[in-house]
Amino acid sequence: MIPKLLPLLGLAATLGCLGSSTSAPVVYHTLQPLQLEGAAPARSGLAVEVMPVRLPGLLQRPQMVVAQGSALGLTEAQRWGNPLDQDMQRVLVQDLGLLLGSDAVVPYPYGDRVRAAYQVGVGILSCDAQSGPLTLEAVWILSRPGVAQAILVRRTVLQEALSGPGGDALAAAHSRIMAALAREIATELLKRP
Repeated sequence: MIPKLLPLLGLAATLGCLGSSTSAPVVYHTLQPLQLEGAAPARSGLAVEVMPVRLPGLLQRPQMVVAQGSALGLTEAQRWGNPLDQDMQRVLVQDLGLLLGSDAVVPYPYGDRVRAAYQVGVGILSCDAQSGPLTLEAVWILSRPGVAQAILVRRTVLQEALSGPGGDALAAAHSRIMAALAREIATELLKRP
């Protein structure tokens, strides 16, 4: 009789352990577009197509990436609500539209619909944080649709301080760093005829 009860007791103990597990709930974050204070910029009507943002493989995952000394770690409980490359492209479209004063800043593949004069491509080389600032290293390219030759190629390194620990502060720093990148791109676009 007792040998027949042992497997049942083992199963009950296993289920009890599984049931009492207290893992932290997963929190999902998204990037937020720039909020301009004061007067809106003059309307430029500039038509721009923002190409898909390229990310290194390590950043192509839902978990947030943080630096841990010379290593990088993933935060299991703090995740991106959307794929990070798509969220970065979305925020760049919104930020550039606001900074350029244009309703004709669109994501790829809608450039033909607004007769985009320029395309912006962004490749993120690295984007991670530790207890110090969030550091973004990127290459961005300004070109004309259908023309293979780039008008401008820039490599940029930006840093944003974290307002505190945790996913909220990291997501907010990502939003601010994307706004800083959008400002740099908008400045160059506004110099163009």
